[in-house]
Amino acid sequence: MGRWLLLPAWLAVHSPASQAAGNALGALDGLPREFEAHFFDVPLAVRVDLDGRYLGDAMVVLSRDQRVQLLEFTDTLDSREPESLRRRWRERLIDGRPLGDCRADCPDGLRAVHYSLVNSQLSLLTDQAEISDVSERFHRQPEQGSYGLLLRNQLNLVNDGHATSGRYALQGQGSVGNWTTLADGQLDRGSDSRQGTRHRVDQLYAERLVENQFYRLGYFTPSAQGLTRQPRQPVQPGLQALDTKVLPGGIYEVEVRLVEDGQETSRSQEFIYKPSNWRSTDAPWRYNLYLGRQSTLLSNWERGNDDSLAAGVLANYMLHPRAILGLSAQRVDDALQYGTSLDWDMRERFKLYANLFQTQGQGNGYDFQLIHAYDSGSFVASHSRTWLARPEWRRLDDGASRPFQARQTQSSLSLSHRLDPRNTVSMRLSQAEGANAGTGLDLGWSYYGRLLGSDANWRLSLFDRPGTAATGESRSRGVNLSLSMSLGGGSGRRVSASVGSRTSRDGGRDLNASLAYQQDVDIGPLRSVGATLTADRYGAGLGGDTQFENQVVHGDAYVQRSSYSGDFNGGLNLQSMLAVGAGKAAMSGQYLPHQAGLIVDVETDIDGLKLRADDRHGGSANLRPGRNVIPVAAYKAGHVQFDFEGSAGTAAVIQPASLDYHLNRGGIEYRQLRVLRTVTVLGRLFDEHGKPMRGAQVINHASRSVTETDGFFAVEMSESTPSLEVRQQGRAVCLLSLDINTLEREDDVLLAGDQRCVPGVAQVEAAVARNGQG
Repeated sequence: MGRWLLLPAWLAVHSPASQAAGNALGALDGLPREFEAHFFDVPLAVRVDLDGRYLGDAMVVLSRDQRVQLLEFTDTLDSREPESLRRRWRERLIDGRPLGDCRADCPDGLRAVHYSLVNSQLSLLTDQAEISDVSERFHRQPEQGSYGLLLRNQLNLVNDGHATSGRYALQGQGSVGNWTTLADGQLDRGSDSRQGTRHRVDQLYAERLVENQFYRLGYFTPSAQGLTRQPRQPVQPGLQALDTKVLPGGIYEVEVRLVEDGQETSRSQEFIYKPSNWRSTDAPWRYNLYLGRQSTLLSNWERGNDDSLAAGVLANYMLHPRAILGLSAQRVDDALQYGTSLDWDMRERFKLYANLFQTQGQGNGYDFQLIHAYDSGSFVASHSRTWLARPEWRRLDDGASRPFQARQTQSSLSLSHRLDPRNTVSMRLSQAEGANAGTGLDLGWSYYGRLLGSDANWRLSLFDRPGTAATGESRSRGVNLSLSMSLGGGSGRRVSASVGSRTSRDGGRDLNASLAYQQDVDIGPLRSVGATLTADRYGAGLGGDTQFENQVVHGDAYVQRSSYSGDFNGGLNLQSMLAVGAGKAAMSGQYLPHQAGLIVDVETDIDGLKLRADDRHGGSANLRPGRNVIPVAAYKAGHVQFDFEGSAGTAAVIQPASLDYHLNRGGIEYRQLRVLRTVTVLGRLFDEHGKPMRGAQVINHASRSVTETDGFFAVEMSESTPSLEVRQQGRAVCLLSLDINTLEREDDVLLAGDQRCVPGVAQVEAAVARNGQG
């Protein structure tokens, strides 16, 4: 009995001198039977709590044999518990459960069920009542593991008017019990056909997570957070993801270069923000040890140093909750590499990121970033320097031979300040030595407002940067005024325009202008179409683009004519996802991150149905009739909630309204979903003697309800299956078949009037129908 001594609200219920259920409902003794009839076998509004935590308000039915049945939750806005928990306990109580101590068939650690007439509260007590609510450090993995396979296919094709180059990439991750398998490989072919088609596998390994440790076996590139700084990856045309797993939390400045007609035409600086996610002071060390053989797998890329020893240690140490130190020592390409980094939150709004590295025989360098964020903007200072020492020797004029030395330095100051909610100014000052040496200055002003009744963004920019090959080595100077706006608010139409002056390819002045129009559409697989017109000193340029998506593939395509050479070029980017698991397979064309997934078959009698699935961990997806793939989070148990897409009300029911999941990375589970068009049926139910049937369950494919004292009922019914099963005291009584065409109807409400439930043949039909549903 000691388990409940810490719960004074329930002490009387579980004391030896009392009978929980009897005392709870015995308060009705002595009351008029007319008053008693309002409590038994009729729906009651109650407050439901679980181990003292509020689950929600609900409708329940109390029976005279001391049982409680939970029909549905009616209000859960003030509850902090997940929807999956409410649904689970509704399933436990939907068919009724005895009040008092649980002595048999006690799911989820149930110990007692108590109902209080004083405050109309239903209390559920489990064996978790006295366990302190302390968040676990590690996610509990599925007890039986998980199984499945996710394959992401990517195809990129580019034609420059003379030749076509392309790339096909395959990324796979699977779950086998508690192990995750990962594989990446690609084929590519350049515009120079003499190079042929290249292929290689980038990684192929299995991984097992055990709390704060992971074990990896196979072919992979070791990495650790904080020891690699700026992300330097060339990207293909189209939407691409930058891998930031190796970066510590912070703001990272990246340079975006635009290449047109094979020549670089613009550069801009952008920022990547990644929040810090490590603050557990009781585990100050995070490290990665590896030992293996360096090689290329299934590759025809020419590469030296194969079959050499690869080993290393990469570690992070928390000096302080605000300061993380990174250390590394590796042997790669027969050379030793060393590195160290510092991620330091100096003050609440001052952050410092620093990095120092050295590679034997190759060079060394360092970089740092100081970031200050304030209420109206941010300030970033960065400085980096590298010394490259290549093994080649070069002959000097005096006949001596010396190793080639190269030093590159980059420094910058960036400021972004919001003057008011509509005006923002920015400034960037940079200095470089080595490649593209010189001083650069960028000034910008942005204004958000309204134009012709639509939201509009104006931007004025001025720049003076070091020269490049794209400007004939002359200073790149210019001014540009641009406007972007949406038309008609919510119509999916957007227009943008710009006018300005810049340095041309031969170092002269180039006046330029552009006009672009974009339109969202829903024509078959097409999602948007757009057109662009440009004009400069070389002539006029044209361009068009489109984005498309269906249940199998999504992508984009573009074509453009150069004003410089008159050549046409274009590109195509495709991507799709294949999910295999639970004996099922499905393709998805939605561009979504996939760690794990649910294959869901949607069955419906509604034409053009569009559903939305929202994961409690932040993901979402769109569903259509037929087979779908829903991305879900890995390792963390969660649930997916379903609703109709858009704001328009739909007279239909989704069964089930949510789905639970708990999967490892790469895991797949299969589920079924039914969406039925419904009508609300209102009526009164009488027995064979003409007396109102009170407390009877009225059940349909879509929902269930309980009759009031006078026999009145209201229930959602599937239009395609207009029948109602009537059950009383746990047994089937009759089956009502309704003719929708003969009953009075008001919109989505069907007035059934008085219905008589006569046992007999209909009772057999009801049992058959119920068995068929099961």
